[in-house]
Amino acid sequence: MRQKKSQYYQEVKIQDSIIKNTKMTTEIPKKEKKRGLLKFFPKKVGGLVLILVIFSAQALVLSAFEAHVINVTAHICIPLETRTPGYWKTHPEIYIDNDYLPQYLGDEEINTEQKAFQVFKDGDAKEMRNQLKSHILAMKFNIAHFGI
Repeated sequence: MRQKKSQYYQEVKIQDSIIKNTKMTTEIPKKEKKRGLLKFFPKKVGGLVLILVIFSAQALVLSAFEAHVINVTAHICIPLETRTPGYWKTHPEIYIDNDYLPQYLGDEEINTEQKAFQVFKDGDAKEMRNQLKSHILAMKFNIAHFGI
């Protein structure tokens, strides 16, 4: 009989027959058999196929939804063009030639090209009140020009 120390440093007696019957191997355990569709593909390829199937199914659903949204909005929306305060500041001939003046911003009357230009110029500042006046005047010119 041989004696061997355990992990707790106690002497343990092990019979020779047990030692001879024990095999010390470094074999890797066999993998489990694959089931279903994945048995035909390696692990990485099977995962990619699964991802592609899910992605294409979602793409079909989303494209059907987008087509529905586009069809619905196409009947509701009316194509309009709006112009910014910057446009009206650089194109005074449009509102002068078409008699879009006077316009009223609250109790302030904008009746000349110089006053309109000053409103648009002040709209470039950081003061919110002036920016709002500039955008409201541009909106009023858009309404007058496009007949909204």
